[in-house]
Amino acid sequence: ETIRATDVMDMTPLHVASFHSRSTEAIDTMLSISPEAIFMITKKGETAIDLAKGNESQARDLILTLLYEVRKIHGTPTFQNEREAYERISDYCSTCIEDNDIV
Repeated sequence: ETIRATDVMDMTPLHVASFHSRSTEAIDTMLSISPEAIFMITKKGETAIDLAKGNESQARDLILTLLYEVRKIHGTPTFQNEREAYERISDYCSTCIEDNDIV
């Protein structure tokens, strides 16, 4: 599904919409099609919730409320998400160091 498609940073349309959207409409549609997308993590270990916290629109609180509700309904053990996030961050940092990038 295109809802779970990722770019080179493993960002999904949900990640992008959570950060940039000015309403909950698109996010709600994406989550109704693919609620498990709420658990997808970028290469930097960020979830849609993490990115929504940086949303500067007036809809930020509504977006976060929607994302938290979907996560609660379709929840997985926190440990699984934290472990995957840690592994992705470790892999990303290792790549940066190997490429002489500043971390």
